[in-house]
This record gives sequence, C-alpha cells and structure tokens, in this order.
Amino acid sequence: MYDVIVVGGGSAGLWTAKTAAENGCKVLLVDKRAADDIGKKISYDSTPPYVFEQLGIPLPSGKELDDTGDVLTLVSPNKKHRVEAPVPNVLFSRRLVGQRLAGYAADAGVKFMYRAQVLGPVIEDGYVVGVRVKHLDSCDADGRGDEEELRARVVVDASGFYAVIRRNLPREILVQDPQYGEDVVLGYREVRRIVGESSDCPPPEYRGYYDYLGYHGGYLWIVREENNWANIGIGVQDCPGNPGPVKPVQDFAADNPAIGPECMARGSGDPMYIPLRSCQPQLAANGFMAVGDAACQVRPSTGYGWHTGLLAGDIAGEVAARAVKKQDVSREALWEYDVQWKRGLGAILASFDAIRIMCQSISNDELDILLARGILGSEQIEALWNDKPFEVGAGKQISSFFSAIGHAGLLLKVKFVIDSADRLYKLFSEAPDSPEGLERWNSERTGIFTELRSKLGATVHEKDYLGGMEKHEL
Repeated sequence: MYDVIVVGGGSAGLWTAKTAAENGCKVLLVDKRAADDIGKKISYDSTPPYVFEQLGIPLPSGKELDDTGDVLTLVSPNKKHRVEAPVPNVLFSRRLVGQRLAGYAADAGVKFMYRAQVLGPVIEDGYVVGVRVKHLDSCDADGRGDEEELRARVVVDASGFYAVIRRNLPREILVQDPQYGEDVVLGYREVRRIVGESSDCPPPEYRGYYDYLGYHGGYLWIVREENNWANIGIGVQDCPGNPGPVKPVQDFAADNPAIGPECMARGSGDPMYIPLRSCQPQLAANGFMAVGDAACQVRPSTGYGWHTGLLAGDIAGEVAARAVKKQDVSREALWEYDVQWKRGLGAILASFDAIRIMCQSISNDELDILLARGILGSEQIEALWNDKPFEVGAGKQISSFFSAIGHAGLLLKVKFVIDSADRLYKLFSEAPDSPEGLERWNSERTGIFTELRSKLGATVHEKDYLGGMEKHEL
C-alpha cells in the first residue's frame, strides 16, 4: 500500500512524486518506458528560465544545455509583418533534464516501476484507490502479459495527453470537459542542417525563435541549434479539413534556400497530440489528482507544458502529502490543489485561452491586420510567451484605430475577446474554496467559452482520442 501512486514520468509526474516524497509520503511512480527513456524526445526543447529559479533547481548546463535565447520574432501569415518581443528561454535536452528530475525523485525516496502500462483506475465507494497495470516485459506476441493491481491513498494522473486515469473516471467522481479536436494540435518537428541564409531563417547571431502564424490553426517555428542545425516544427489544429503536420514542415524546408536536405532527427513528441486549452474544470476528487497534460495544464498560446507541469506538480505533491498525513484524502481535503492552481497561473492561462480561440478562428488576413497595426504587438507577445497577464491598449485607442481603417467587424471581435479574457481571469482568480461551489463556477466558465465561440463563429467537434490509443504510444 502506497501513500501516493503517480502515473507517468514526465515533468509533472516526476516533480509531483519528488515533492510528495520529500513531505513524508511513500510514493510509487509508474511509467511504461524503460528507465533510460525517461525524458526522451527527438530533439531539444525550451522553457522560460523563471521556472528553475522558482523551484530552486539549477538551470540546464553542460551537456544538458543547447543554447539560451532572449527574443522571439512573430511573423504574420502573409510574411509582410514582423513583431519582435523579449522572450527569455532556455533550450535544453529533454532527456538529460528528465533524467536529472528522475534523480531528484529517487533521492527523495520515490520508488519507480518501469515498463508497466497503466490500464485504468481502481474505484471503490466513490474513491480512486489504485490502478491496474500490465507488465510489458511479460507480454507475449498478442500483447497479453502479467497484470497487477496497485493500491494507494492518492492516485495522481500525470500520464499526459491520453489521461488514462482521468478519462476513465465517471462524472459522479470527476467533472470533465469533452475532448474537442479544435483544442488539440498535432506536433511534428525535424532537425535540419542550415546551409545558407534567407529572410525566413534566423541568422547565426540571432538568439531566439522565428514563429510563423497562419499554419492551420497553429504556428510553425524555426530555431537554430548548435553546429548549424535548426529545429523546425509545427502544431496543426486537429480539426476537419486541416492537413497533418508533416507536409507543412517539409514544404517550408523545401522552399527555404537556407535549409538543406540533411536531417538529423524527425518525428513527434510522445504522443504527437498536445492539448491546447486551459485546464480541466476539476483537478481533484476523492483519492485523485490530475497534473500536467493530463489536466490540460498547458500554455494555450504556445502549447508549452513542460514548465507548467513542474509548477502544478509542486502544488499537487504538497497538498497530497498534507492530506495523507491527516488521513483524509477526500476531494475536500485535496481541493486546495484545485484552488491554488486556478487562482494562480491557471487564471492567466485561462485568459490566454480566449486569445488562442480568436487566433485560431479569424482569417489569415485578419491576423495580418492585428500584427500590422500593433494590436498584437511586442508587449502582448511578451505576455503570451512569458505567462504574464494579457493586456491590449486602451479601448479608445483600439476603437480609434479600427474606425480609421474601417474594420468594424474585427474591432467587435477583438473587443469581445478581450472582455472574455478578462472575465475568465477574474472567474479563475475567484475559483471556489470548496467542491460545493464547482457546479456554479463551471456553469459560468462553460457559458463564457460557449458565447466566445459563438461570437467568433468557431465550431467544435468531439473526438474519442482514448479509443485511438493503439495507434500512438502513451
């Protein structure tokens, strides 16, 4: 019997496990990968450096560190308008930093169970009391293997996009949103050799990213890495009519004379899906917590989830440990995690979600206008990439600008989106102190998003990603 079982060894799971163990819990972390594969990804990744300082851990260095950057150039769909914003970032090896986090967890006393696939939750009397696992090294050619039931006072779902525990919980235990394809992007990247120069490729001395808008509800990025390699990737909105993510990346490279055919690595993350939305409406239940991508705790403006998972795990681990010590793991006892997340970073990310829905819903021509006229300017881009409250210039200034150029329809959209972002920020900042307030709070949250999509003409299509798990590894 464990105090806490954490499902998944990504940043959210590792930090939750470490924090709970440091606070006196007996913790087991279960992951389907081998020990050496924790953190493994096809390429480097980046994160805002503030998270390392906030959590009191060293910044990546030595072999962990690929580069540091301090700027982002956002390019309009027609490529005629560019906005440059200060965006501190650290590019690092996901595998090496992931291994470091696993080391922190092991030093704190966390026990690891590798090569074990979690099949679903164990539920008794309205509580999540454990998980069912299959040991992959025992599997035969048909995939049948030894199964085991593991018990814990608290089960933490950090299993990533597929959320194998959360999605298998009934509504009477956990309130959760449907999964819409429009709130998901399919990620893909290639690491290509830079062989020359062009206006669409960052020059050697450029310390940051180029991000191109207008790519099927997502954006395409290119960032230089060491030894004249460049990381070129994309997130494509997973909705009807959009292509897969591979061809746009390869077409961009083929059309760019600075990018050569030599490719060091290609592929997606694990899995290829990224939730691109604000968090799920309920993060804690009886004996249960969700963190990281499993809780949709990502930055909706970029899809970044590595650092948000760490920050969520820091809260979840401490709250779980306190509940275990009190021998009360009810949703009331674990609710502090829900409150702390929503009233903190969760409120900022919820406001970003309104901006994200707008940028995915309006036309490329309208996106061109927003960048050309500075409505999405340097200050706004800096906020969206650095987890700061989003603000647009005074309403009178916006009205004056649009009145002069005659884009009344776009003016109304922008005004409504800004108002919706403010309402979401306020709503999340006042998240209910107890589960009793969830129904009213969630009704208001749902109403804001429904009205926002209606005003923007944004449709949604529900998808069963859990049913397609056999096509992509967890």
